[in-house]
Amino acid sequence: MKNTIQILSAVLIAFLVVSCGEDTIIENENFEKGTIQMEVTDAPIDNAKVKSCFVTVSEIKLDGKAVEGFQSTKIDLLAYQNGKTKTLGNFDLESKTYSQIDLVLDSEGPSTNEMGCYIEENDGTIHPLSESDVEVKLSKQVDVMTNQTSKVILDFDLRKCIKNEMSSNSDFALVSSNELKKSIRVTGESTSTIKGNCNTTLTGSDEVVVYVYKKGTFDMDEELNAKGDGNIIFYNAVTSAKTDSQGDFELHFLEEGDYELHFMSYETQADGSQKLEGDLVLNILTSLNILDINLTANSTTNVSVLATGINRI
Repeated sequence: MKNTIQILSAVLIAFLVVSCGEDTIIENENFEKGTIQMEVTDAPIDNAKVKSCFVTVSEIKLDGKAVEGFQSTKIDLLAYQNGKTKTLGNFDLESKTYSQIDLVLDSEGPSTNEMGCYIEENDGTIHPLSESDVEVKLSKQVDVMTNQTSKVILDFDLRKCIKNEMSSNSDFALVSSNELKKSIRVTGESTSTIKGNCNTTLTGSDEVVVYVYKKGTFDMDEELNAKGDGNIIFYNAVTSAKTDSQGDFELHFLEEGDYELHFMSYETQADGSQKLEGDLVLNILTSLNILDINLTANSTTNVSVLATGINRI
């Protein structure tokens, strides 16, 4: 009996040694690696008095594991519109397919006693957006290929990310984590762009916003029903862009597919907010059908329209 116990003990010890050795080998194995380049961009916010919107990304996780080498980064999202991006970093990772990206937005900035997430108005007034850290879980397949660089773009839609907050210390706040998840698009580098011009000389619109929808998904009555934490109209738009003083606009990082464009006229209120007047009556100056735009990878589509009136709501 004693010999049997000794034999079993020896076998058990040998098994544990082999098992621990295998764990060590797997943990230290030199996997094939690729590089992921992460960038941030932004769609506009519906408030003319907002000068800047700062967020601090303190951590990035892929499939629940922190990305090694990332350092806390503070970004003014409003500085990165119309195709401009801010690079968060280039990271060497195991070559495989990842299915989730987590962003931790820090209420404190990278430096001591620095605010991490806040709105700054044109007059310098500061509005904190969160009193605690917020983790946003984004479901998106990301392929990291061996010895290649894969680009990932995080597109914040600020009009969906920020809500009005009537509190003692702030007029704005971040929406819930679940709403933020719906407000940040994750795209790759093989995306397309729509560029155009909207002439509003005949309508005198204070501001025009161009909304892009997946073809067949736009319903005016439905889109005028405010949704989400921020009570946002045109909630189902893929993205949007404001026209500049010359009527030019750009819509970036659109994936392949069929889309439609809708042009809305806004009146600027005394407090800087935008009041919807209605959708523009348009003459299309090109042969393109703006309700049936087919985008292929890495393409640029040009649109030119003349606004002749407003369908007032």
